[in-house]
Amino acid sequence: MKRLVILTWVIIVPISLSAQESFLSYVYAYNDIVVFSHQNSSDYQMEKTDGTPVWSNTLDENEYELITDLEPGVYKVACPNEFSVVSGDPWGMGLGTWCAVDQFNRPASTKLLSVGPKYLEASGNYAEGVIGIFAYQSGTHATLTDIDADTSIWEGDLDEGEYYLYCHDDPDSPAGFPYSVEASNPVSAMTLNGMGGMYVPAFNGTFTGKDFMTYSPYCYQNGDVTKNIAVLPWEDNTRVVIVDLDNPSDTIWDYVCPEAGIIEGTDIALPGRDDRHGRGLKAHSDKDICFMHVPYATYGNNLIGFYIMAGMNRDGSGIGTEFHLPLGCSGSSGYESRLHVIAYMDDAQ
Repeated sequence: MKRLVILTWVIIVPISLSAQESFLSYVYAYNDIVVFSHQNSSDYQMEKTDGTPVWSNTLDENEYELITDLEPGVYKVACPNEFSVVSGDPWGMGLGTWCAVDQFNRPASTKLLSVGPKYLEASGNYAEGVIGIFAYQSGTHATLTDIDADTSIWEGDLDEGEYYLYCHDDPDSPAGFPYSVEASNPVSAMTLNGMGGMYVPAFNGTFTGKDFMTYSPYCYQNGDVTKNIAVLPWEDNTRVVIVDLDNPSDTIWDYVCPEAGIIEGTDIALPGRDDRHGRGLKAHSDKDICFMHVPYATYGNNLIGFYIMAGMNRDGSGIGTEFHLPLGCSGSSGYESRLHVIAYMDDAQ
């Protein structure tokens, strides 16, 4: 029986708190946090939930700050202007799996800031780390830029349903890196590596909908790693069909979820395993669902080391009154399963 150590994150975006346009986000992290600024002269404060200051700085548009060596726990990040956050360890222990959002919590946008995946190949193990850019309208022109190097990685045109993959396959520069995506029409940008722990954007620009595109990357750790997807149906008797994005006649999964709120899922075969390649996926449902990469459907106790995943509500915003989460049993000492519930208003029941 294999033991897999999976370390993943989510991107968390602030919500508006007052008429003075103050914004904050509560973020769980176990080592480091990355803050991305979307406006010039933005003053940031970060503190523990008990009010202990941790970090403060002023950042301009497209600038970011890595705050590292944090104790595991929940942190509050606040700013007068909108911002976005990557929580987890993009520069630390993990590989990298998250979906970019803009400063308005939209996973489909004309400008997105995020962190790229790590390169991992050691002791025969390999993880295909990619940045995926997905287009929802034809005639979309997009650019992918390395923020630190200020260099263009890719520029091109995509039609509806098309995607571009950048594979970070450089052993001389294995670390993840901050990147920006700018496009003429809204696109999504996903950092994909390892097993997952991420919601997939819907065509409607939220994390809840009926149509989705993504990519399931290849991963080998002491043997081929079984890749999983899962769906959260918001209504009874919801039919979900998943096909190969590059070959829509190839149906991967056709299933009716019988009960709302019960997470269902399946493993994903990767025909390109021999070439160490993953697979593009397209999902369609007849009623609203959340669609996710998560090691949940075919994994039991004592298999998954750790993954972090935020809850998602019915409207796909991530902040609401009802959530259903794929909470698995951790298999590694020090990474026990845990659930954090964070209130954004007083007297929340």
